Amino acid sequence: MKVVGLLVGVELVSGIVQGMMATLTPALGAHYDVSASALTWVNTLFYVSAAIWVPLLGRLGDIHGHRRLLRVAATLFAVGTVAVAMAPGFGTLLAGRVLQAGLLALLPLEMALVRDRLEPAQARAGIGILIGALTTGVSLGLVVASELSRALDGLTQVLWVPAVATVLVLAVPFFFVPESTRRAKAGIDWAGTAALCLFLIALLLGVGRGPAWGWGSARTIGLFVLAAALLAFFVKHERGTPEPAVDVRRLGQPRMLVLFLAAALIGAASFGSQTALITFVASPPKQLGYGLGISTDQLGWYMLPTGIAALVGAALMNRVGRTVGHRATLFGSLAVTAAGFAVLAVWHDTRPEYLIGTIVMGVGNGAAIAALPAAILERSTDTESGINAGLYNTLRTVGGSIAGAIFAAVLSSMVLTGSAVPSESAYVVVLWLCAAACLLAACLTLVAGRTPAGEPAASRALPEPATA
Repeated sequence: MKVVGLLVGVELVSGIVQGMMATLTPALGAHYDVSASALTWVNTLFYVSAAIWVPLLGRLGDIHGHRRLLRVAATLFAVGTVAVAMAPGFGTLLAGRVLQAGLLALLPLEMALVRDRLEPAQARAGIGILIGALTTGVSLGLVVASELSRALDGLTQVLWVPAVATVLVLAVPFFFVPESTRRAKAGIDWAGTAALCLFLIALLLGVGRGPAWGWGSARTIGLFVLAAALLAFFVKHERGTPEPAVDVRRLGQPRMLVLFLAAALIGAASFGSQTALITFVASPPKQLGYGLGISTDQLGWYMLPTGIAALVGAALMNRVGRTVGHRATLFGSLAVTAAGFAVLAVWHDTRPEYLIGTIVMGVGNGAAIAALPAAILERSTDTESGINAGLYNTLRTVGGSIAGAIFAAVLSSMVLTGSAVPSESAYVVVLWLCAAACLLAACLTLVAGRTPAGEPAASRALPEPATA
């Protein structure tokens, strides 16, 4: 487990940077004097770029070694974060965000490396610890951004703190992490990889820019049509090539496909709801009749318990799984997450009520996002773990982006009389949709079943208890 301990610091820094950038985005707009519409490119380009880095680096890791590509991803992350800190203009900032998106490839490569270096039971626990470190880091990033903004003089000084941290953690993949031992003998399928990346770019760009361009605009519709065409080409090409980037035949089997669909659904609930939840808790109850009136400088501290709860859930996942079975644990964690959203939908009028709901949701979500990739990797061959872990991470992002657009439409259509402010019922609808997504994901995992003994990865699969 030494390799996991070394990588925990990398994931903590990755999470802190993600949390800080989300918090500091409005300040970036003021600092560079750009419009709200232009500011959306800060996040849109980040996720669009990740659609290239994650599958490409994941597949290259399967072929050339996960540590080698972890070094590449960490370098992109560090260089991008330094570029963001020293950017003289908005264009340089956006270029920095393109490189910074390499951070989203860190976790898939780390999970593949852990799976390769550790026994199955240890690998499952290690993946839970890494994901717990990431989720805790994101919550800490909200607090760190607020505290540094008060303590330091200006946005540039604040941004240099994560920049220095990313450079320091480069030492971990370069000097302290062992290389994976298994390699995919096939060369990289450039046509298939390019089609997959372009499909994700078109889809995420359409979802990300749809609200600004208009959902019925030619650009938005054109991107969605292009995404559909690229997906069709990708599937046809992968089925016909002897050395595919992604084995779509295996991926299309129900026991694998449902896990990836569950990943998209849990991403829709956890990522898609973030803006709505933050907006709700910041809403002034005296003026609007709902909300908790949390100030901006208190928001990070108020969201921190959710991150800690997720860390607890991720840490407990493996222990609970050894007792009741990992399939039951995965189902239960998603059900608990759904229950947390349901609690929030019903009880959200006071701060204690809201905290109870978010803590329940956090525990379930932490366990679920740790258990899902472990289940996917146990059903993957030794030479496709990097790309499959990358697809898992990407589908969570895609699910969150699509859900975020849907939830934004709900909030903009259900408003208080005579205003553009969302009504309380709009937030309740969003929370119930999140609960439904998690419950559907839980039901889908029942189809996955146990890891079949005859699969190519059977030697790396974790046996299920008889009671599962």
